[in-house]
Amino acid sequence: MKYLKLKIIVSVYICLIGLAVYNTFHVYQVNKQSAKDKVFAKLETVANLSAMQINGDQHRAITTKFFTKDAIISTKQDENYNQIHTKLKNIQQASGIGTPNLYFDKKHIKQFSFWSNL
Repeated sequence: MKYLKLKIIVSVYICLIGLAVYNTFHVYQVNKQSAKDKVFAKLETVANLSAMQINGDQHRAITTKFFTKDAIISTKQDENYNQIHTKLKNIQQASGIGTPNLYFDKKHIKQFSFWSNL
């Protein structure tokens, strides 16, 4: 009975600390998921708008002519490639994508990347 009040107070403080740690972790996870969802929504919008602006025949001509990874050395090497590259560069600038390479969620193979020869 002598230390009953102390035991109760310590137990209450331990519970409060546990709840605070749980709450902090939970809020962090929710904010992290919300940020990912916003980034993916923006990238999806940019990808959809880009797909509507790129001519499919030009894209097919490029992929059949240059089918290896490093086949295109310069943006001026092919007129079709240069036109698509210019459109993508304008989309990058308009959408505010500042970094040349963006990678997200590598574990689940949802990779978004953007390359530009600025």
